[in-house]
Amino acid sequence: MDQPTSSDRSTTRTILLVALGIPLIALIAWGGIAVTGLITPPPPVEAETPVEEIDSAIDAASQYLNENKPATARTILASAIEKWPEDQRLCLLFGETMLQLALTTEDPDAAREYKLDALRQYNQAIVIGPEHPEHHHAAGMIAEDLGRLEDAAAHFAKAQMMAPSSAKYPLYLGHTLSKLGRHAEAKKNLLLAANLDPESGVAWASIAGIELDENNLDIALSMIRRARELEPYRTDWRIIEARVLRRQNHPEQALDLLLAAPEAARYGSGPMLFEVASCYGMLNQPGDAAALYVEAASRRPDDAEIQYQCAVWLERDGRADRAVAYCERASALGHADAARWLERRAATSTSTN
Repeated sequence: MDQPTSSDRSTTRTILLVALGIPLIALIAWGGIAVTGLITPPPPVEAETPVEEIDSAIDAASQYLNENKPATARTILASAIEKWPEDQRLCLLFGETMLQLALTTEDPDAAREYKLDALRQYNQAIVIGPEHPEHHHAAGMIAEDLGRLEDAAAHFAKAQMMAPSSAKYPLYLGHTLSKLGRHAEAKKNLLLAANLDPESGVAWASIAGIELDENNLDIALSMIRRARELEPYRTDWRIIEARVLRRQNHPEQALDLLLAAPEAARYGSGPMLFEVASCYGMLNQPGDAAALYVEAASRRPDDAEIQYQCAVWLERDGRADRAVAYCERASALGHADAARWLERRAATSTSTN
């Protein structure tokens, strides 16, 4: 049996994160619900509380967010929060606004600061109350994105405690615990999620991913096949099953499974391409892997990783001269390994002349 490689772990986690919808863009889509759907109207208040002014600020900021003008919304909300720092609705909408700013900036440092501000606002909203499991879930997703895994796990655990019948919270908690290396706890939560939502395959696939990392291949195969029984249309589950089969030294079976996928799925997924090529490699067919990537590179000319992998497999097939053009393309797109490949080739060429 093959031991798990860093590439295997990375691509498996990528598949599962995409299946979960972890990217913050998903939280933005949820964010519009946070203020209007999850927060009940404010209770009757004393006459001196400026409810109408707060509502006006929220309405104006929401309108600017709908018009994709988060900077203007931020100005309105910052002023409102300075006056009324204990209003939960303002904090939640400010958090959503900072996430939109994070997604629209091209400066990674600025994006991180915006996300940190968003997390602070959601945490403040939780402190103000009333607490809602979705507020903890949102804070957990942001913390996860920032790499604050312990904080994320705490938020997901709190959400689970508040809504024990929901499968979503133990599912996210399980993934975060897995990242923290707490695999036994992770599997316990993922199994809970699977039992709470027996029609969903993602929890079973997630358990399979952990078992795969731990090299428990028979268990991993059983788990991923349960996921595929529930959701046979999911290409990502097909990829994980093929990876298990390859690791069990059954590359022919893995390849048959992968090549049975629709053509669009074969060429549209980086993990799928990686897995098919790996199977060809085990079968000593580097030419087939190279041909696969040549076709993929023509379909996705701006994908640096595909251009680089095309070069790698062409070189393995003894066609290094042809690989140069693909590495040059990948390097121009910012692929560091491609740039190093070109440097090594140039150095070798110089030393032999």
